[in-house]
Amino acid sequence: MDDDLVQSEELPPDSESADLPSLQDIGTSGLPQTAQFASDRQQPQSPTMPAAKLSPEEEAERSRAQRATAAQAALARFSAAASQGVMPTKEEIEQKTHLAEARDKLVKLIVSSIMNFRTNSIPAAAACLRVLSTLVHNVLSSPEDAKMRQVKVAGKAFSTKVAAVDGAEAFLREAGWRKRTTDFVGTYNFEHQPGTMQWRILELAGAELDKACKMAEDKAARAAADAVAASRRKAGDDREREKIKLHVKGDREERKDRFVYQ
Repeated sequence: MDDDLVQSEELPPDSESADLPSLQDIGTSGLPQTAQFASDRQQPQSPTMPAAKLSPEEEAERSRAQRATAAQAALARFSAAASQGVMPTKEEIEQKTHLAEARDKLVKLIVSSIMNFRTNSIPAAAACLRVLSTLVHNVLSSPEDAKMRQVKVAGKAFSTKVAAVDGAEAFLREAGWRKRTTDFVGTYNFEHQPGTMQWRILELAGAELDKACKMAEDKAARAAADAVAASRRKAGDDREREKIKLHVKGDREERKDRFVYQ
């Protein structure tokens, strides 16, 4: 807080002691109400200067400083947790880190590959996500059913809706499915059991697929509505052009009749 105070007019010597506040008047509020802080006065604000562009060395130094600050904050959190007797173990930290990295990879495959509408159409991406979601949730809901843990690569739904979409098979592999070939038949299999790390990653995959399906279906619905609106506009434009053509034709024939009978 600013220590500068706005000074009141100088009091005459004979009234100086009479006008000064007593300790009881000040109390716990600190200062009498007649005192005003200079910081309360509105000061004209100087125009904000644009931030100067940092050099690569300065950017690196700033990045190092940010990482150091984040490390200090993490250390403070761990110290607080340790003081409360809830310090996570090394294994728990490693598991959380592994799950966070796995989730980032799954999300990246969905966003950058499957839902990349420059390489995959919106309807194809939406259909692919629905099939992937069905495969994952079938395993999660029926872990003891061996049939739910296997899908044929040559199956119609898989070959047309999953294998044909860029990034879909990579997503399956990241979620824990492994490709096998038995008697010349290729399959994807999920062989991990509940409670394992890969099972937890499969649960993450199911959650991310649920969100992605919703996004893709909303986008597909908007695209379909836009296509219908565009088709209606085109039909309206076609009707308007036809009206103009008929009008021009009628006008031409009318002028021709006037020319003949003149």
